[in-house]
Amino acid sequence: MCDQGTTLPATGACEVDSLFLKSALKLRQNSFYRCTIACTGVVDRILMANTGNSNDRSVLDRLDKRLLQALQQDARLTNQALANAVGLSESACLRRVRRLESSGCIERYVALLDPAALGCPGTVFVQITLQRQQQENLQAFEAAVQQLPEVMECHLMSGSSDYLLRVVIADARDYERLHSQHLTRLPGVDQVHSNFALRTVVQTTALPLTQRDP
Repeated sequence: MCDQGTTLPATGACEVDSLFLKSALKLRQNSFYRCTIACTGVVDRILMANTGNSNDRSVLDRLDKRLLQALQQDARLTNQALANAVGLSESACLRRVRRLESSGCIERYVALLDPAALGCPGTVFVQITLQRQQQENLQAFEAAVQQLPEVMECHLMSGSSDYLLRVVIADARDYERLHSQHLTRLPGVDQVHSNFALRTVVQTTALPLTQRDP
């Protein structure tokens, strides 16, 4: 039989103090822990409850990564379908997703649109060099470039250019308009070099997750 002097808190508790966690971990290594399935279930549920309420985005287990991978492929999955896909109960699945949202691992849910269907099939990568690289010059440029809806991405770069932009356009004439009326008029711009994408080989919004598992 198990040691009758060991008192365990309610299994629904979400917070477990560090002293009890240490005792629980020691208990798992003790022969008393292995003597009964009841003790095993109680300790495991307490440890899982404490871990499941962590907001540390750096602590992701295999189930978290499988959830994120599934949501990256289809964010419209119902909680039931998501739970079935990763092998969790619906309540446990929902708790994990809520934790991933509150920790910032999941920033938001969006719809991915087809650029060609919406009249902007072309992609141009634009390297921009500023006249000066003081902080106020960078801030002025960055504030202005965020106002251009054609700019999908803007990165501050190392190397010969200061910024790399990815812009979407309808055609060459559309880019000529964007170039002459907007890009060259951004604050502090000295040089603009444009490279048209001929064909997209790889394009994804899904971050690599499952392949990093040991």
